[in-house]
Amino acid sequence: MPGMMDTILNIGDMKKVKAAIAQVFESWNSKRATDYRQMYGIAGDLGTSAIVQAMFTAIETANSGTGVIFHS
Repeated sequence: MPGMMDTILNIGDMKKVKAAIAQVFESWNSKRATDYRQMYGIAGDLGTSAIVQAMFTAIETANSGTGVIFHS
């Protein structure tokens, strides 16, 4: 549901991480998300997920790159 769920950025310490994850799960039941599911015939009992990513900066060298890591 692109753009229908909440996105939280730059949250800092672990206490805020837990609160942000809870907010993402709660957004599954927001009016915006439920209206979208109803409009496109998506069942409300499917659920959602929360993706937690850590960002860091490194020294840029010829071997530097970017990417995404998925952990389950």
